[in-house]
Amino acid sequence: MSDRRDVWIIGDSHVSAFAANDLMIAEYPAVVEGTFPNVKVCRVGAQLAGTLSKSDSSTGGRRKAFDLISQIQVNSFVFFSFGEIDCRAHIVRRSNFDDAQIAGTVQTTVDGYLSFVSDFKKEADDLNLNVGVISPPPTSSTLHPAVRHPSLSKLSNLARTPIGRVILRLARNFVPRKSKLNEAIWMSITYSGSEMQRRLASKLFVEKLSEGSNRLGIAFIDMHTPFLSEDGSCDAKWFWDTIHLKKSAVDEVKDSFVALGIDNFGAPVADK
Repeated sequence: MSDRRDVWIIGDSHVSAFAANDLMIAEYPAVVEGTFPNVKVCRVGAQLAGTLSKSDSSTGGRRKAFDLISQIQVNSFVFFSFGEIDCRAHIVRRSNFDDAQIAGTVQTTVDGYLSFVSDFKKEADDLNLNVGVISPPPTSSTLHPAVRHPSLSKLSNLARTPIGRVILRLARNFVPRKSKLNEAIWMSITYSGSEMQRRLASKLFVEKLSEGSNRLGIAFIDMHTPFLSEDGSCDAKWFWDTIHLKKSAVDEVKDSFVALGIDNFGAPVADK
């Protein structure tokens, strides 16, 4: 029997790399085990980091995470992984596409996220959990072929307003599903602002999350910086699609876990 403590990874679709190889795992209530020993992974859905402090978020990520407490063993490690969606779309949007407002929006987002983490730790106080956060991966449009679509600029301008995004979502129903135009419409909705604005939001998010984690005395794992190219874009070799990291990325950061006394990621069980 292994004497390793359980490690829980709870978050959005980016947690999949901790349980599977180059695919997305099933969503909550599924708790997936597979790639690494004593590692349990739950994908709660497309939850924003910035709304985890709210009990009524549309995705219900907070409630789902709290519901998992009854399944977690005493002295387990619990890591949360949220924020990529915020950095890719919502932070720039909530900053009114203004560079000067991005830092303030990032701080508000991270404060709300860490408030949730603190609340979770308090709720599970009797379990003596070791709680931490994993930074979101880099967010960049450079890996997606739709970035070169000739209509993307006009579509992105339309997507700057709520009514524009509604129109674009409706328009996708009348455009061939696998067409390049459909992909460009999808990108205009799910990527807000310029490439540089998204990179700035992502960089600041990771910095503020690290600083906030240090103040709270919780663990922080950087899964952002190691996967950047020299020019600040996503390094394609680490991604299995245009957004999600490969399982090999977990191996790349395993020493950060080892430094916390976690050796689960040095002994893969099997690809699943």
